[in-house]
Parts: sequence; structure tokens; C-alpha cells
Amino acid sequence: MGLLAAALLVGSLLNDGLFGGAFYTKWIFLIPSALFSGVLVLCLVQRGGKGLWFYLSHGGLILVIVGALLGWAIGREATFQIPIDSNTTYGEVQMSSGELLSFGFDISAQSFALERKGEAVSQYTAELRVIDGETDDVRPMKVNAPVAHRGWKFYLMDYDHENQSYLFLYAKKDPGNRLFAAGLWMIVIGTAGLCFQGAFGAKGNGGRNGKA
Repeated sequence: MGLLAAALLVGSLLNDGLFGGAFYTKWIFLIPSALFSGVLVLCLVQRGGKGLWFYLSHGGLILVIVGALLGWAIGREATFQIPIDSNTTYGEVQMSSGELLSFGFDISAQSFALERKGEAVSQYTAELRVIDGETDDVRPMKVNAPVAHRGWKFYLMDYDHENQSYLFLYAKKDPGNRLFAAGLWMIVIGTAGLCFQGAFGAKGNGGRNGKA
């Protein structure tokens, strides 16, 4: 199991340089991930009675892998440009593959503004209008602060530096994201519990041995 974990870790670290950012879609990730999940499930079944922290940490790792695989299998994403025009709405965009990606609702870029510190641009912000049935909201967005709606997240990536007439947005819908996040929290809590349990257990054993 250690070799499987090491293979996944090394592949993740070399994702951009060696795999061009596509490591999580290749068999070299998918096969070890499936094997690793199977080993973890077998470990949980065979080593019963290990306690809550054991199950939290190992079960969390399974959720992380399952969430990542779900995102790869049925997640959708696209980078696109959209004009800053409050009168023009978009319900679908064209991906790099040429396929049309539908959001299930309409969006439009309402406004754009630059924030400067001296001569340098320190931040840029925009307003994204979301039209979905009875919902018609204008929501602020900026770098690393996406607009979220119905599982989609829209990230502000860049803008037209010459005329400031359009924006570059990145849209992503990842159905495995919540599983992934829950798994991470389970790993953190479970690992912390195992560490504290081990530390206090060692002190307890030391005390009993000393009295003997």
C-alpha cells in the first residue's frame, strides 16, 4: 500500500511538468487509485475494532479518492471569454474540444473595474449576472472569489488589457467536490485523534510500567 501511495504522490507532484496537467485523467492515476481504495476497504473490514479515529482517517481517504474520480468522470469545465455587455446573456459556451457546454441557466458580464496601487494593478473585479427562472441576481466576483450557482463556480481569470471589453472566465462543475472536502476533514480529524490517542496511550502505559 505504501508503494501505491508513493506512486500517487509522485504523480501529483509531477502533474504539470510530466503529464501536462492531465495526470488525474490517465490510467497511471486511475488504476493505482482503484487499487488503493480496494486495499483501504479491505483494511477497514479486516481490522475491525480499531476505533473511531482509525475509521475516520481511512474512510476519509476513500472519500477523497472517490470524490476525485467522480470529478474526473462526470465533472465539467471550460475556459471562455465573455463580452462586458449587460444586454447579452449566455447559457452555453464552446469548449476547446468544440463541444458546447450548457450551464442550465444564463449569465452575463455586467461591469468591470480595476483597482490600482500607484501605477500597478492590484486587483480587478467584475459583476456577473445570473438568470435562472425566478432568480435574477447581479453578483460581485474577483480573482480567487468565484460566483457559485447550482454547483457551478465561475472564476475571474483575466481581462482584455487593451480595451477592457471582455473577460476571461473559468467555469467548473465538480460533483465530487463535497465528497473530496468531507474526506479531507475526516483525514485531518482522524489523524489528529490517532496522534492524541497514541500520545496519551503511551503516557498511560509508561505510568503503569513505572508503578510495576
